[in-house]
Amino acid sequence: MKRLYLALVFLGLLCIVGCSSSQDLVGLWVAEGLQFGEMTLDLNGDNTGTITYDLTDPLEMTWSVEDDQLCFSFDDESGDCMEYAVEGDQMTLDIGGDGISTRFTRWPGD
Repeated sequence: MKRLYLALVFLGLLCIVGCSSSQDLVGLWVAEGLQFGEMTLDLNGDNTGTITYDLTDPLEMTWSVEDDQLCFSFDDESGDCMEYAVEGDQMTLDIGGDGISTRFTRWPGD
């Protein structure tokens, strides 16, 4: 019984250290220096948000985390899921699904 308890505590600690929650993603994220300019992701705590490409109108969307992927859905029922990782104020997102990641920085104050 004691072994089972210790195993459960250990697994819980691993999840606390290694699992990011969707709340870790809430805020304004900016990717600069892209071929087409700047991209921003504004992820709200209620799982709504916007994606803005340089000099375009914001695209409204909903977002969620499924397994190790960040998923976006748009009003026209299109959407996509992509692998992501967060470390401090940096998030990498595999936008093209080609293993080449785009780096976003959390906007100060978010």
